[in-house]
Amino acid sequence: MSIKSISYSIGIRKIENNKTLIDDKNCLANFSFFKNTAFHWLADPFLISHNNHVYVLAEKCNRLTLKGHIVYKDITTPNSKWQKCLADKYHLSFPAVRFEEDHFLLMPESHKRKAIRLYKSNSLDFSNASFETLLSGHSFVDSVYVRVENDDMLITYIDNSFGEKPELKLYKGQDNTYSLIGSIFDENLKYRPAGYPFRYKQKLILPTQDCAKNYGGGVILNDVSTKPFAVKPIFEITSDDCNKILSKTNVVGIHTYNSAGGYETIDILSEEFHFWGLLEKIFRKFKSLFQRKKPLK
Repeated sequence: MSIKSISYSIGIRKIENNKTLIDDKNCLANFSFFKNTAFHWLADPFLISHNNHVYVLAEKCNRLTLKGHIVYKDITTPNSKWQKCLADKYHLSFPAVRFEEDHFLLMPESHKRKAIRLYKSNSLDFSNASFETLLSGHSFVDSVYVRVENDDMLITYIDNSFGEKPELKLYKGQDNTYSLIGSIFDENLKYRPAGYPFRYKQKLILPTQDCAKNYGGGVILNDVSTKPFAVKPIFEITSDDCNKILSKTNVVGIHTYNSAGGYETIDILSEEFHFWGLLEKIFRKFKSLFQRKKPLK
């Protein structure tokens, strides 16, 4: 058993001269990374601009239990602190947030619930928010909303870690009901969403994760069409890019890409020794041994 564990780190960069990470990978050198605490790390950053402020939402994950909840921070106000956004009895991550009409909408991942919930709130504190279930019956992960030609679309992923075949799926929403209109079998494990779709040079771009070698090994930017549903890789940011440009040696992945309000954000995966990470490995090892020895009823 390796004594090293994976830790995530969130980076934020203000876009200058309209040059983004997509235009120049060397922009990686300009990201500032939030410092993690001894007991938690931050991952899955999403950005939202509202009333002249830009906020970042993220998964805050306990290093020992690996259970996450959603937090947020105003990155345009100096010395602002992380605030609680949403917690649940299940692990929460991938806080896909948007503002529509007069309220915030949040669609976090919670694969153990086997459902996609959409939460509605007047603020970024979703503790007492109402919600509706958009889809159920599968272990959906990393779902994002996109509007294409006046149609409400939902892109989601079925992960092979939960006993189903890996698929990227496209649903169309109408009258509060989402119907499947396209599905792509992810044979090479490169289509799991890594952030919101966005427009770039008249193309609709979907960030996805390159999980071929390891989970979150890189971010691929794909040209997406919805009629028919298809994705075409056009650009990739790899762990090697991060190690080279950030002058590191322990980065094993880049896992998320999002932008809004003149900022862009990423998270990177680093392999390092951490006391609580080691305890988590030991805890899981003993748990698996106990479960194997548990007599059948």
